[in-house]
Amino acid sequence: MNPAIVVIDSLMRGVGQVMFQNNPITGLLFLFGIFINSNKNALSALLGLVVASLAAYLLGADRTLIRNGLFGFNGVLTGIALSVFLEWDWHVAVYIVLGAIVSTIVMMGLARVRTAAPDGADRPDAGAPGRRDPD
Repeated sequence: MNPAIVVIDSLMRGVGQVMFQNNPITGLLFLFGIFINSNKNALSALLGLVVASLAAYLLGADRTLIRNGLFGFNGVLTGIALSVFLEWDWHVAVYIVLGAIVSTIVMMGLARVRTAAPDGADRPDAGAPGRRDPD
């Protein structure tokens, strides 16, 4: 599959995961809805989404979790929250980038804790109930 399609698919799954939907079409519709409501919030969500997903990739996170959008959704929420509660300027963009990176590091730690069972049993990765791997 084309790498650009894989990246877009993973990013849109990240937006969809905000509402526990592991589907790129649903994520695209959610993002479209955010744009209709507020361009500022949508651009902030996109910034957080891209930074969090890129940070996960660069930090060596589990590729399945990245493909399922489980790092991107934290970035989306971080971006929207900061753009809603703070007056938007370049400082907010820096805060979104830093917040997205921190959320990725925390998510990686939580995923590692959840999957490391003391009894050796296989535990599912952190994510929404009923989550499945993308095709």
